Amino acid sequence: MSEFLVAISGWGDHAGAEVVGWVVFALSIVLVLLSIGLVVSVLMQSAKDHKLSGAIAGGADTFFGKNKGNEMDKIFSKLTIIGSSVFVVIVIALYVLINWYTLA
Repeated sequence: MSEFLVAISGWGDHAGAEVVGWVVFALSIVLVLLSIGLVVSVLMQSAKDHKLSGAIAGGADTFFGKNKGNEMDKIFSKLTIIGSSVFVVIVIALYVLINWYTLA
């Protein structure tokens, strides 16, 4: 595992390569889980035009009830916005970490 972490950090035999490898590995796992969560949160929202909402989301109004569907849409909308913001921050952090340490 140590060789793998050193390889993905790009540091080779430099001091701290294993730590950077663990950070990159952990952020990559978080990124994969977050992307799955974003896909689920987008698919659970009902469409605004109601033509495709039943086909994709499975008819959220009938499952949650009339008022609960609106509340759930608001919750999923906020989760999508927060999740996508965190996703962008993690992608930028991974890009900086990998490029900075491969140039060192």
